[in-house]
Amino acid sequence: MIKNSSEWEIFPAWSPDGRSIVFQSVRDGNFEVYRVQRDGSDPLRLTHDPAWDGWALFVSPHSRK
Repeated sequence: MIKNSSEWEIFPAWSPDGRSIVFQSVRDGNFEVYRVQRDGSDPLRLTHDPAWDGWALFVSPHSRK
């Protein structure tokens, strides 16, 4: 659970540098994708869609297919 929220927050994924986390949340009535700093501060909504958005992940420039 992300700091200061009682809403569902699921499927977290760490950034490659370990400084932030993306996750799905129903904070605004449907699932959207958010990013927060590693301490849970500075939440930022990344998607703005009436449909459910999800399965957020960070892709490292060094990852392989």
